[in-house]
Amino acid sequence: MTTDTDVPARRSALLLTAFCLLAGQLALLALSMPLSKAFSGEHSHYIDHPYHVYQVEVGKALLGQGQLVGYDPMMAGGHLGGVNENLSAKVPVLLAAALPAALAPGLVYTLYVLACALAAPLAVVLLAGLLRWPARHAALAAALGLAFWWVGALRWFHTAGMVSFVFCCYAALPYAAWVWQLCGAAMGRWRLAASLASAGALGGLGIWFHPLFPVLVGLIFIGFAACGERPAWGRLLLRGAAVGASALLVNMPWLAAVQGQQDISANMALLHPYQKVVGLAFALKPALGIWGGESLGNPLNPVLLLVCAGGLYFLSAAQRRRMLPFLLGGVLMLAFAAGGAALPGVGQLQPNRFAAPAFLAIALAAAYCLGAGLAWLGVPGGRYPKLVLALAGGALLLYVGREMLREATPGAHGHYGQASHELAGPPQEVLQLEAWLREHTTAEGRILFETSLGRVHGGGHVAGLVALHTGRELIGGAYPFSLPLVSFWDRSAFGKPIADLTPQRLWQGLELYNVGWVAAHSPELRRAVAALPQASAVADIGPVRLYKLNRPLSFAAAGQARIAARAVNRLEVSGASGADLVLRYHWLPGLVASNGARLEPAPSAPGFPPFIRVRNPPAAFVVSLPR
Repeated sequence: MTTDTDVPARRSALLLTAFCLLAGQLALLALSMPLSKAFSGEHSHYIDHPYHVYQVEVGKALLGQGQLVGYDPMMAGGHLGGVNENLSAKVPVLLAAALPAALAPGLVYTLYVLACALAAPLAVVLLAGLLRWPARHAALAAALGLAFWWVGALRWFHTAGMVSFVFCCYAALPYAAWVWQLCGAAMGRWRLAASLASAGALGGLGIWFHPLFPVLVGLIFIGFAACGERPAWGRLLLRGAAVGASALLVNMPWLAAVQGQQDISANMALLHPYQKVVGLAFALKPALGIWGGESLGNPLNPVLLLVCAGGLYFLSAAQRRRMLPFLLGGVLMLAFAAGGAALPGVGQLQPNRFAAPAFLAIALAAAYCLGAGLAWLGVPGGRYPKLVLALAGGALLLYVGREMLREATPGAHGHYGQASHELAGPPQEVLQLEAWLREHTTAEGRILFETSLGRVHGGGHVAGLVALHTGRELIGGAYPFSLPLVSFWDRSAFGKPIADLTPQRLWQGLELYNVGWVAAHSPELRRAVAALPQASAVADIGPVRLYKLNRPLSFAAAGQARIAARAVNRLEVSGASGADLVLRYHWLPGLVASNGARLEPAPSAPGFPPFIRVRNPPAAFVVSLPR
C-alpha cells in the first residue's frame, strides 16, 4: 500500500530510473548509430528504411500542397501516392512538413528513429508510475524493457525499419493501463469527459504511428479485464467506446483521404507473404529461446517464463493481480502470433510479428515477480537458497549486459539487428547504380527496375529513392508486391511469374510503358530480357545487369507530346498536338489538367490499366490530382 508520504520518494526513484535508462540507451546508441552522425543528414539504408525515406519525401511534397494523397508519376506509370500506401511512416511525414524546409527528409527521418529509440524504453518507466509499482519493481521493469529493445526480435524490427511498430509495442503498455484505470475511476463529469477525450486523442495518435497500435492495446487491455478488479460492464463499455470514437476522429483526415480512392494497386497486404504463417512453432520456439528462421525468441524468454511460474506459486493474490495482466496479455499475443492468420482477413495484420511484443509483456510480469523476490531476500532465513538465487541473478545480469553491448557494437560477430553502423552511408553499389542511370539514361523513357525480396540493392528497398535521386521514372512499385500489374520483383513480372510470360507479352509491356532500359538481378528476368532481339547488356553493377532496349522513346501512345517536367502530383506536358492525345500514364478518377484540357480513360492493352486520353489538347498543360 502506498501512502502519501511514499509518493515523493517513489517519484524521485522513478525519475532516477528514467535518467539512468536514458543515459544507458544514449550510450548504446552512440555505439550502434553512431550518434555523431545523427544530425549529419545520413539515414539508414537497411531493409525498409530507404522505402520509408521515399514515403517521407512524397508525403512532405504532398502536404506542401495541402493534401495527403496525390498523383505520383515517378513510379509504376503513375499511381496514387501518399498516405494511402504509407502505413507506418505518417508521423515522420508530419514532422518533415512541420519542421523547417531546410531539414532534409532523410535527416528528419533519422531524428524520428532516434526519438523512438529513446522514448520506447521510457514507456516502461511511465507504466510503472501509472501502476504505482515500488521503486525496485520499476527499476527491474525498466532494465528488462531496455534489454528487450536490444536483445531479440524488437531490435531486429527496429533496425529493419519497423521503427513505428517497435515504439508502439512499448507505448501500448502504459496506454492500455491508463485506459483501464479511466474505465473504472470515479471522477466528476467534466473531468471524466476531458480524460476520455485525452485518452482518445493519444490513442488516435498511436494509430497515426502504426495501425497495429489498437491491436497491441486491446490484447493487453483484455489482460487487465480478465485479471484486474473489473468495473461495472456498462461503465467499461461506455467509456471504452468513448475512447475508441475519439481515437477514430483523430484519424479521420487520412481515412477520409483514402476512402473511395481507386488506384491500379491491389491490397499489398493480401499479396505479401510476410509474418502470416499459421503454426504452433511461432509460440513454442520463442518460448524456448530459439532464434532464427520462423522463431523470434531469445535466451531470456524461458528464464522469464520460469520466473512468472514461480511468481504464480509464491506471490500473494494481491501481488498476482498486479503481474497477471501482462502475463495474460503476452500469452494472448503468442496465441495470436501462432494462429491469428488462420482467421479470414486477419493475416493482413501480420500476426507472427506479435511474438516479439508478447515476451516484452511477459518480461514486465517477470519484473514484478523479481521485485517481490528481492524483498524476500531481506527476510531472515533460507541463507543458501538465497545465495543460489542471488548468484543466478548476478550471472543473468552479466549475460544481459554483455549481450546488449555486443548488439550495440558493430562487427562481424552475431547480431539480432543490423551488424554494421546504422548510419554508415549509402551502399557503394547503390551510388554507382544511380550515377550510371543519370549518365547513361534519359528522362525520355522509363527504366524497368526489378525490386528484390532479398534486398540485393545494398541491403534495402531503394527503388523509390533511386527514382527521386536520378529524376528517372521507374516502371514498377517501390516495394515488392506493390502495384502488381505493373511491377517486377524476383521472378515476377506484370503480376505473373516471369516463366509464364512469352517474349511477345514481355515486349508488349515494355513498349506499352515506354521502357528504354532494364535493371535486372534475378536470373529469370535476365534470361527473359536477353532473349529479346532488341535488348543488349551494357553494364553490370553489383548483382544488377543493365540492358538497353533498341526502340524509339515517347510518352505519347497517340498524338504528339513531350514531358517537360515531373514531380510529386505534377506532370507538365508540352508540345502537345493531334486531335486525340494518349499519354502512357495511368488514368485515375479525379485527375485534372490545366488550360482547359479534359482527361478521360483510354484503353491501353488487354490486361493492363487504362491510360490518360486528352481530346483536342492545348499545347501545354499540367496534370495533377487535386484535393
